[in-house]
Amino acid sequence: MGGVALSTGIKPEDSIVQLIDYHNHTNQTSLKFLFVDEAQFLSLEQVEDLVEIADLKNIEVFAYGLLTSYKGSLFTATARILEVCDKIVQLDNQMRCWCGEPATHNALFIEGAPATSGGDEVVDYSPLVEYQVMCRRHFMAHRRLQAAGG
Repeated sequence: MGGVALSTGIKPEDSIVQLIDYHNHTNQTSLKFLFVDEAQFLSLEQVEDLVEIADLKNIEVFAYGLLTSYKGSLFTATARILEVCDKIVQLDNQMRCWCGEPATHNALFIEGAPATSGGDEVVDYSPLVEYQVMCRRHFMAHRRLQAAGG
């Protein structure tokens, strides 16, 4: 039993329901699974689309992404996903803090200095922007050091 894989990017203003409907109509098919990567960047409307797709279209939805921003707080989309999802599975990505503990947080550095302000969603691929993975304990120590001004 074969299947067809569809991979597409979406913009914040896109309706995922409409994209699925268009795909199914155009290809005379019915998707059974939907995999969403970088789900933390979805709009709240798109998260609601995922709920509709799962509940009303009987498509199994798998959303992958980060829980927290470089500030240590939940992304808006992630918070809503956690509120409405049926099941949460934390994947072990094998990333480790410098101390050897599992990395659970991302610290943001811009031009080598810890970022202290700005939006939660910083996506910049320049060499001046760097994320460093840390365990919770070292991330919290990093945040306390920032708050103290050092």
